[in-house]
Amino acid sequence: MIPPANTDKAFSELNRSTILLLEEENRDLYDECTKLAQENNQAKRAINEFKDEVVADAEQAETLQ
Repeated sequence: MIPPANTDKAFSELNRSTILLLEEENRDLYDECTKLAQENNQAKRAINEFKDEVVADAEQAETLQ
């Protein structure tokens, strides 16, 4: 049987390893979310620019009629 002190040490090391892995995964997910947020903002800007062009074209078409 494993003495309790060694069991505590083993669990402590396992917990530390688990925490380090979760921290790394958290950083990776944060980076991915940041990248997706930037892409989302770029898409929103492109949509708004397109809307502005459509409105300008419609206004110009009304003026020409």
